[in-house]
Amino acid sequence: MQRWWYKLKEGGIRGQGDIEVEYFVQAITIALIFVNLKVLNVVNVGVLEEVALATSVVN
Repeated sequence: MQRWWYKLKEGGIRGQGDIEVEYFVQAITIALIFVNLKVLNVVNVGVLEEVALATSVVN
C-alpha cells in the first residue's frame, strides 16, 4: 500500500501530473465518505429496530 501511494506522490502511476493524483484522491475520499454514511445508516436502522423491539416487549 505504501509503495503504491509513493508512486502516486511521485507523479502518478502512468507518469501524469499532480492534478490527476489530486482528483484521484478526492474521488477516493468522497467514495469512502459515502460508504461510511451507508454503514452508519445501516447501524442506525439496526439500533432503532432494537429499541423498537425492546419497547414493544416492555409494553
